[in-house]
Amino acid sequence: MNTEQSTSTDEKASPISSLELWLYGVLFGWPLAVALYGNIFGFDQNAGVWYPIGSSLLGLLLAIIALRNYTLARHFLRCLVAVLLISVLLAGGFYHNATLASDGSLWRTMVHTYHMYDNVQPPVSRQTVISNLLDSVTHFLHHPDQDWRVLIPMISDHIMCYARMAAPYHTLLLLMTPRFLAMPIYYGLVLLGALYVVLPSRAWKWVRGGIAKTRLMLRRH
Repeated sequence: MNTEQSTSTDEKASPISSLELWLYGVLFGWPLAVALYGNIFGFDQNAGVWYPIGSSLLGLLLAIIALRNYTLARHFLRCLVAVLLISVLLAGGFYHNATLASDGSLWRTMVHTYHMYDNVQPPVSRQTVISNLLDSVTHFLHHPDQDWRVLIPMISDHIMCYARMAAPYHTLLLLMTPRFLAMPIYYGLVLLGALYVVLPSRAWKWVRGGIAKTRLMLRRH
């Protein structure tokens, strides 16, 4: 009992490590850096490709660093999951892709989108085609006139930046997933992400302990 209390107290009172400060700076500084670059140099055709790809690679890098240094960066990892979860839900691309995957049309829709922009007149560059395709799997708006970005334009670019960090990965996951599992995977990942953010660390320790005990019992039988 005392051990559990002391562990809980240590988790609550543990200071932010220098690694976490660096990770927070990169996470929240990335959208500002992109906006500053756009204001100074403007976004050309190449930027439309490297920006979403760079965002996704940066998100993956931050997640890997936080996981490999979980003891020092567990608070940041929870913040990263919260930021990505909220951004993906607001952007709507994950849900839209899951609905397409559930009826087996996600890949066909992506191919159609690619050829639609590739064959447009007057012709556009291949970079623009790829950029539009990446945008199509990142966000989806059923009613553009009710776009939430109109209500909060000050942070819309930041949210879309974070949504781009996760878009390639959830799209790839849905492309590899059987159609009957697309929606369960969507709701399951959203639920697990929300629980990871909301539940305290000790709750996950209890879950891991319960799983370990269950496995031990199954092996004995």
